Amino acid sequence: MTKYVTAEQCLDAIQSDSAWRKKEISSFKQRVAGSDGEARAIMMRAGILILYAHWEGFVKFSSETYITHINERIARFNAPLNEHYQTLRMWRCIQRKGDYPHSKTPVGFLDVMQAWKSRPDKKLSDDMIDAESNLNSIVLRKILRIIDIPFGDFESKQNLIDEKLLGRRNPIAHGEKMVINFDEYNEADREVRMLLETFQQKIEGCIQNSSFVEK
Repeated sequence: MTKYVTAEQCLDAIQSDSAWRKKEISSFKQRVAGSDGEARAIMMRAGILILYAHWEGFVKFSSETYITHINERIARFNAPLNEHYQTLRMWRCIQRKGDYPHSKTPVGFLDVMQAWKSRPDKKLSDDMIDAESNLNSIVLRKILRIIDIPFGDFESKQNLIDEKLLGRRNPIAHGEKMVINFDEYNEADREVRMLLETFQQKIEGCIQNSSFVEK
């Protein structure tokens, strides 16, 4: 697994991932614009799949990269985590217990807490980020909550994500003959670029400001 010890290494990885995705999106758009008739119709359907793939792929990659960076800061410098990430670290201890015994009896909860106090986890779980192969606004909200980024900047984009992106991607991915017109494709292209840019800005801000560290 790649180690992102410094903020610069983490930012470089995210920016590099973003760059190739944006390049591919632009390249595909040019191909759509240069085609016509049935070929364009096929390209636009495929284009919706590619736009969604880069949306899910970037959110997952950048979020996992951020978590890896936090774990490296813990391992090498014993970075003091803020309350949010301390709670997630405790969740890892509870997760390992299986079947959530803490929720069944007070004794189960006391056992979990005793285990946590006697041998607390230093690192965060590295499998917390799950796009569920269907990155709609509900799943996005879950991921943002895990990495401690407010959902507010995406609030106005819920219809775009759920109806205009997932609402088109899912039928196409499942073999339905959904027709996408040129205006719809251009709108999806423009909006996905904006979503990617917004997500990148937010997660880069967290890295630059070491938002995970107790102040």
